[in-house]
Amino acid sequence: MVESMQSTAPSVSSLYVGRLVAVGQTTAGRNAILYRISSRSFADRRIILTTSSATVFPLEGHESDIYRNPYIFYQAAAVTSQWALFTNGSHTDSIASKLSRGTPPRDALAATLLAYDYEADSYSTPRIAALLPHEGSVAWLAIVAPKLITVQEVSLRPGECVYTATYERDRIALDQTLPLLGSTALQIAYDTISAAAYGHFSHPVAAISAVATPDGFELGTHTIPTTDPSSIHASSGSGQ
Repeated sequence: MVESMQSTAPSVSSLYVGRLVAVGQTTAGRNAILYRISSRSFADRRIILTTSSATVFPLEGHESDIYRNPYIFYQAAAVTSQWALFTNGSHTDSIASKLSRGTPPRDALAATLLAYDYEADSYSTPRIAALLPHEGSVAWLAIVAPKLITVQEVSLRPGECVYTATYERDRIALDQTLPLLGSTALQIAYDTISAAAYGHFSHPVAAISAVATPDGFELGTHTIPTTDPSSIHASSGSGQ
């Protein structure tokens, strides 16, 4: 697992997507998954890694933010040797538990999102999830919002990823893609925040990625220092 805290943030952006999950393959054909946090109101956060999980925490000195919004502190990833699961909230554990008991991916995602529903905040923020197998050419994206619940199997192609997000791009479509050019988890996490292809997404905070290796998955994360004034952007849309 690798962490980075250095960044040159993207130029001024115009689209606020909130949280974003994506699945794809590196140009070498290794399965990869990513999660990006964008936030207007709670930018003082980072992602802490273990060998099998990732948790979104407030930065030191901002711990009291969880009393203002309980949705900003959560386990964002669960990883085994066979699959990697990334989400934007507390539904991670429930999906992971179902998968570990042998529940098929579609059923684990659908049952959990139906039970948890969208977040009860002032934006009715959708819950999203991405599930990636260690091997194979298909993965799953899922979203539950006030007017929909979708679990979609998506085909993986080298050099790109299919994504969904909580705002503005809150749908699952096979043509909703981004380039995936990094070869390691750290490179992909960095690109998700700082690469030009992601520069139209505003208010970046942190990102995590997992990439398949012969032994399982490697994890990497990247955080924009809050002291960097270039991490503040103009944007459109709504959300936290």
